[in-house]
Amino acid sequence: MAAANVETLQLNQSVEDPSTSARTVDFRYAPRLSQATICFPDDPKNSLVGQLGDLRYDFAKGQIVGGEDFGTVCTFSLAGTQNVSSFPQHPRDPYSANWLFGIQQEVAPKTVITINYTGNEDHHMQAGVDFAALNLNPANFLTQSGRPFSGFANESFDADALNSSYPALQAQVRHNSGRLNLEANYTWSHEIDNMVNVFGGFSDPTNPNFDRGPGDWDIRHNFTASAVYDLPDLKGSNALVHGILGGWQTSNIIQTRTGGPVNPQLISGFFGLAVRPDLTGQPIKLSNASWPVSSYNVNAFAVDPNFNGDPGVGLGDAGRNSLRAPGFFQWDFSLMKNFPIREKLTVQFRADIFNIFNHPNFGNPDVGICTAVATPVTKAAPGCAPSATGPSGQALNPNFGRVGQTIASANSSLVGTGTARQEQFSLKLIF
Repeated sequence: MAAANVETLQLNQSVEDPSTSARTVDFRYAPRLSQATICFPDDPKNSLVGQLGDLRYDFAKGQIVGGEDFGTVCTFSLAGTQNVSSFPQHPRDPYSANWLFGIQQEVAPKTVITINYTGNEDHHMQAGVDFAALNLNPANFLTQSGRPFSGFANESFDADALNSSYPALQAQVRHNSGRLNLEANYTWSHEIDNMVNVFGGFSDPTNPNFDRGPGDWDIRHNFTASAVYDLPDLKGSNALVHGILGGWQTSNIIQTRTGGPVNPQLISGFFGLAVRPDLTGQPIKLSNASWPVSSYNVNAFAVDPNFNGDPGVGLGDAGRNSLRAPGFFQWDFSLMKNFPIREKLTVQFRADIFNIFNHPNFGNPDVGICTAVATPVTKAAPGCAPSATGPSGQALNPNFGRVGQTIASANSSLVGTGTARQEQFSLKLIF
């Protein structure tokens, strides 16, 4: 369908006045409306045309002109290659509900505790925009054949069927006493949704609720604390001691949280296989787990024996995002002092040390159990494709449960969160 186009301008249009051969400025309004054409895929020879021609105001002639016949051209892709997008017949508007209930109390002199229960729910979020789309004409995952409608390729359904919920308990303690300011914050939360990443895909492309589970940003426990202390200014000392050793300020920031969710699947990677495996009943975490080398037990997972590549068939019972990445811990320290030069001129010296204990913060582990799968499943659990060189004659993923990079590397971060220990020294001129 060719949509109608409306142009509302042509103000300040320069035209030529035939009587004076001089250019003038015309401020008249010149709407422009072009045709709209609907093409019928079943019969490319027929089309429905809404035609007002190309009506526009001609500044040189001083009149409305147009009505030319531009003709109608309909082109269609070959059968089996045309991707189609579809939308709900009666779409519903997305909406969000938020709530918060809290209590704040001074429990000691200059010490305040705040406790909040907060939450958020999103409903009727649209698939296919910020999140993966449903596919009403999916092919076999392995053979890319067997679509229900063989005359087309993918039919991406931008359904308003996605939703999320986020309940959280928040607690804060603040203490201000003289030169010392302390603050600590703790959050317990559980984010649940069926909003699969736009670069991923639903396990069952016609049923998003099969993937309802912990969301990609579900962090259960998060703790931060800060302490700012102003050292004595030493005004009673001589000018040299007061100027060099007095008036420093120190600050510390501690961040720690549990690991984010990771989704077990048959084959990992951007071009992997997002179908999740079955649980075999064996322990999921290794007894000698140690990041980044080893963590999860590959024998705790297996390809479903009914899996044949058809969408919705042989889906494993492992939950979406049911595994966890390594936790995070970082302690940052800074030292600062202002050196007055003149009445309105100050030099500020600052020293920052990020990740002062040089604690490694690892990224997500690889949780694809196989490098290849085949049907029918002939191997014992984990049930990967036969391989002459793989362990147990299977195409097991040798990197399963291993981490290949830090958070800083994954986020391309050079300074700050997730990096190795870094020292930074700076001077600031304040005037």
